[in-house]
Amino acid sequence: MFKFNDLRVLALPAFAFSLAACNPNGTATINYHQTGACNGGQGQSGDPSTFYNAGPHAAYVVFGIERIDNSQGRVPFNFDPTKMFVNGGNHVDPGLMIYKWVLGPFASVAATVGANSTWNFAVSGQNALIVQTTAANGASEANNTPYFLNYATGVNDPGVVMNKTDASQKSWPDTENCSSILLH
Repeated sequence: MFKFNDLRVLALPAFAFSLAACNPNGTATINYHQTGACNGGQGQSGDPSTFYNAGPHAAYVVFGIERIDNSQGRVPFNFDPTKMFVNGGNHVDPGLMIYKWVLGPFASVAATVGANSTWNFAVSGQNALIVQTTAANGASEANNTPYFLNYATGVNDPGVVMNKTDASQKSWPDTENCSSILLH
C-alpha cells in the first residue's frame, strides 16, 4: 500500500538538483573530474617504513577539483574537502599517506569562495579517499569504475551541486603504484 510519505521519499532523488537550486542561500557548483585510482606505493626510496597502501580489497581514488562556482550563491561558500564523499560514506581524508607522498602541494585545501564569485584552480586541487572493492587488486577494479562525489552541506552553506566533468568516462589508466598516477 502506497502512502504519500513513501512517494515523496522515492521522488526526492529525482528532484535533488532543483532542491539545491531552491536553497535560500543560493547554489554553489563544484566542477571536478576523476583522476584515477591506485593501491599505494613507496614513500621514500629504500625506506621500507614509508610503504603505504589502501589495504586489501580497497583502492585510493583521486579526484581533481577544477572550479568552484558560487556565482549563484547568496552567502560565502566555505569549501571543505573533507565534506566530499562517494556513496557508501567514504569521505576525502587529507590524513591518508597518499597526500604526503603523492598529492602534496597539489592537494586542495579548505577555502572560502565569496558570494556571487567563482574560484578557478590553476592546477586542479587533488583529493583522495579509499573505496572498498571486490577485487583483491583494488586499483584494477577502481580504475574501471566511475565514482561520483557528493558534498555534505551545513545549514549556512549554499546548496551544492557536484558536476563531474568526465561523467561519461568509464575507465582510467591502470595505475597500481600511486607515484605513477597522472595528476591533472
